Amino acid sequence: YDNGGDNKGWKLTLSQNMSIAMGPEFRPMLRFYVTGGKVDNERTARVNNTQDETLDDFNVGAMWEAWF
Repeated sequence: YDNGGDNKGWKLTLSQNMSIAMGPEFRPMLRFYVTGGKVDNERTARVNNTQDETLDDFNVGAMWEAWF
């Protein structure tokens, strides 16, 4: 960036899928996940004139998926 600063980060997701055998035409799946990450936000903080130079994130969830 011309005005200095850098945006970079990392993200990690762990997921466990549980598939229910109901034949080849119907494949329901239950997925549990945990996601965490961190972003060095120097460039965006400089442009927006804020002090938020580091952003953290943590999510836990479940998702239902079905294929027909």
